[in-house]
Amino acid sequence: MARPNISKTLVWILMGLLILGLGGFGVTNLSGTQRKIGSVGDVDITVQEYYLSLNQGIREIAEFTGSAPTIVEAIEQGLQREILNRLVSTAAVDHENAQIGISVGDENLRDQIISNRSFHGLDGAFDREAYVYALENSGLTEARYEEIVRNEMSRGLVEQSVMAAIKTNPIYPEYIIGWLGEQRDMTWVEVTPDNAAIDVPEPSEEDIVAYHEDNSAEFTSPEKKLITYAWLTPDMLAANLNIQEDLIRDTYENQSDRYSTPEFRLVERLIYSDAEFASKARESLDSGESSFEDLVAARGLALADIDMGEVTHADIGEAGDSVFESGVGDVVGPIESGLGPAMFRVNGIIPAIQTTYEEAREEIGNEIAEGEARKLIERQIETIEDLLAGGATIEELSRETDMELGSVDWHVGFFEGIAIHEEFQTAANEIKSNDYPTIMNLNNGGIFSMRLEEIIPSSIKPLDEVREEAIGGWKRAKATDLLAGEAEALVERLNAGSSYEDLELKKNEAFEIIRQSNGQQVSQTLVDAVFDMVLEEYRRVIEGNNVYIVRLEAIREADLESEELSSVADVLERQIASSLSNDQYKLYVDGLRERTGIKLDNQAINAVHANFQ
Repeated sequence: MARPNISKTLVWILMGLLILGLGGFGVTNLSGTQRKIGSVGDVDITVQEYYLSLNQGIREIAEFTGSAPTIVEAIEQGLQREILNRLVSTAAVDHENAQIGISVGDENLRDQIISNRSFHGLDGAFDREAYVYALENSGLTEARYEEIVRNEMSRGLVEQSVMAAIKTNPIYPEYIIGWLGEQRDMTWVEVTPDNAAIDVPEPSEEDIVAYHEDNSAEFTSPEKKLITYAWLTPDMLAANLNIQEDLIRDTYENQSDRYSTPEFRLVERLIYSDAEFASKARESLDSGESSFEDLVAARGLALADIDMGEVTHADIGEAGDSVFESGVGDVVGPIESGLGPAMFRVNGIIPAIQTTYEEAREEIGNEIAEGEARKLIERQIETIEDLLAGGATIEELSRETDMELGSVDWHVGFFEGIAIHEEFQTAANEIKSNDYPTIMNLNNGGIFSMRLEEIIPSSIKPLDEVREEAIGGWKRAKATDLLAGEAEALVERLNAGSSYEDLELKKNEAFEIIRQSNGQQVSQTLVDAVFDMVLEEYRRVIEGNNVYIVRLEAIREADLESEELSSVADVLERQIASSLSNDQYKLYVDGLRERTGIKLDNQAINAVHANFQ
């Protein structure tokens, strides 16, 4: 079931302001008194919300791609549309909640705020001074922040109510699992020149010329760009840096969490309203009258609703000892959980990991060296830019700095040397003959500069250069045609009553083949064919230059009661329920948007964009 995501609000609205140092954003830079970019019903979409959402979106793109887009690029990628859609939807739900009186009480609001670790002191308890100080520095009043949290929690309640109404028809996942779990037994032979009477002739000159013309793509060289470049990466410098042992050891000790991870358990928690109810459920489980799944269903819940994910001993309080002393599949409890007596089921164990200093030393040393190398490169950038501004060539850069000189005949699909880097690929694709060399960044902290020497157009290689390849290609194609003809004749005889043995064909066997061939001894082409055949049918199958005869020997229906398929069905049922629930909530929100007035101020929106220029 969905839960209110308070931490996300805090990151975007509170911590975002602290990091950016915006303080009372929205007054000075954005047309003075402009406070909102639009409204949905009675709910305003503030300038602050839109700005921070845009900024967060740009940061996420930068983390994914390695470079931050400009506001224009972000808009072209659909970021503005995505953010406005989300903010409008949120405002529509807030407006509806206000109209029908849905809200959380003061006590729940208080519990939510004081449980937020961002406002805890060194002793782990809520620190009111820290709370007030953080809000003051972010430009938020207590009333405004509490309104944000209250709205977020109220939306969570509505989301849970709408999504909880979905019930999955069990026939649907059973049908899909039944289809996926079907199996086939098959036999097959590969038809080759050794078991088929074919004689591949030598091609005539006309045959070779025609093959060369008909398969021109096979003999076409791509357009190439001859590029001279100079580059410098952290790896080039790091190997020559001497990192002190004390620094490596200090780093290891300061990053103890990285090299020592606690044991985790995959746990489900089923909470009851009182101890008596929980005890009766335990008795039903122990007697075999009910399974754990039955107990979950009896509460009107799905397994996804009680899934805690990965937890540590400390995460589950009083239940920690019992849960972490249990094995996979064990159910412990009822134990007091803070939310009521609960039973816990262990679904998996992720062992603790301890990496010794000796094991981590080389990795840490390399990381420190690479970090120092990045700094050395950063210090050289200004000097290199001055050299380029003064007219230095790529060759002169390699002589006067640590940059290394190289050249490459680059074309689309070429990935060697410097061309393994996406930034070089992009620059090489866009470079023109009159471009002035500049310094460009690599995602690994390196830099490069480049010059286009020549463009060699795409062209078909003359037949004289590729005659042997053309002859080989013609022969392979001719052999496949002849083998296909022989295979078709053999299939006719087999379907008429002959056997593999009668025709002196050595068969191969495969059993319990499923629809996806991954890890199986037959290719997907043969699998697709056999699942399209009727029982005891023979069929010719061509895959590239290989020719096969396939026979369907047996059809096995899926065993829906098997442990493997049952677990897959459970996962699929959760996925279907989650998908339907999300669709249901989206329909609900879309309905609110349609009947609630939406107003957007393009001038205010453009003013926000101007702050990113």
